[in-house]
Amino acid sequence: MTGNDYVGVVQVGEWGVAVEPGGFQAVLAERLTGLSRGCEVVAVGRHDYASDSFVYAVDGKVVTGFTPHLPGSRWGSDPERINEFMRETGLPPEELDEEAWEATWDDMFTNRISRAFLLAAKITGVVFTPSVLDGPLLVGAISQ
Repeated sequence: MTGNDYVGVVQVGEWGVAVEPGGFQAVLAERLTGLSRGCEVVAVGRHDYASDSFVYAVDGKVVTGFTPHLPGSRWGSDPERINEFMRETGLPPEELDEEAWEATWDDMFTNRISRAFLLAAKITGVVFTPSVLDGPLLVGAISQ
């Protein structure tokens, strides 16, 4: 196992917040279907050399997924379910024409992850701040 094979989880209100340093398992659709059975899961993935991602799953189904710098290209069983929250956080769910795309590209690319975390907070009511990790953190291995 490497450092990427572990996840830490802390309870915040009615939600569990998981942190997967250096990993990406939580944003994979096949993982989220299992993790979300009987509950909801919101995953924000930030990746240094590949695509960042946002995925919202409910009861074993990915409802909405997208790459934060391309929020108009969504997938899932109900990709429009969180459109209003997306607009509120500056992640336009509409496909942009070339002129609008060029006007927003720098801002979207620069602020994509902070907006994805803001969107997660709108859905869950949990604001991910450093203090979230101040308490006990349950850490376990990710099994294949």
